[in-house]
Amino acid sequence: YDFRALDLRRGNGDVRLTHMEFMTRSGKTKKSIFSGDSLIVRLHYEAQHKVTQPHFGFKIYTETGDFLSEISTWGTGFNVQELLPGSGHIDLAIDFMNLMPGRYLVSLWIEGIGPVWYDVLEHCASFDVEASNYYNSGRGIESRFGLIFLPGFWSWDATGTTPDAVGSSSEMG
Repeated sequence: YDFRALDLRRGNGDVRLTHMEFMTRSGKTKKSIFSGDSLIVRLHYEAQHKVTQPHFGFKIYTETGDFLSEISTWGTGFNVQELLPGSGHIDLAIDFMNLMPGRYLVSLWIEGIGPVWYDVLEHCASFDVEASNYYNSGRGIESRFGLIFLPGFWSWDATGTTPDAVGSSSEMG
């Protein structure tokens, strides 16, 4: 996603987001995102002059604009001491994409002390999450099961049950 020509942005422009990439942990471009995937979000920026203690933020919304989550350097306690003039990038590692299949919107921001807003991009990009066979069951993680994917594993202690008890308990669910 290239943001350099994007006009719909707020902030004083001391630092601007220039583009964003989705990558694998090994640094390759990620063409598809599946429910349950890990993901690197690389945010490229351009600093006009030295900026101290900036905070970067990444927000996810549903396609209809419902706010789902935000992760920021401030919220996670990740301290960026300073950005020097010129280009650079910062990476956000997402261990587990717990979104159901569908289209999602991204908003990004860079904030400084004060607070002062350097760059704010609302709904500047979208990405699709694809159905996955996370459990290797042949039954995909599908959007009909909700907005978020809760990875879980069932266990059952079958001692002391009879076939009738098994049948009646499954009918109740």
